[in-house]
Amino acid sequence: MLELIVFWCLALLLALSASAYFVQWRNGRRFVKLLATVGSLLLMGLILLLVVPDTYDRALGRYETESGSCYVVDNQSKQGGVTLWFEEASYDF
Repeated sequence: MLELIVFWCLALLLALSASAYFVQWRNGRRFVKLLATVGSLLLMGLILLLVVPDTYDRALGRYETESGSCYVVDNQSKQGGVTLWFEEASYDF
């Protein structure tokens, strides 16, 4: 969960830097500032492509949590809704 917060904060900082670079480019018309704006927007888009689906899955409770050789899958189509996998064996709850 902490990594999601960090990625969202990083995306926000990249959006702020892109807007600051755009304002500087508009005032001075320097090509480097335009490249910095585009680069910030591309990095922000890449980070959002990584973090938005994971945030959406966590908000709906559909995600896998790994801890070594044991992990839990929230499978809402089954009766109990949770499958525990441990060493290649599955246990439904």
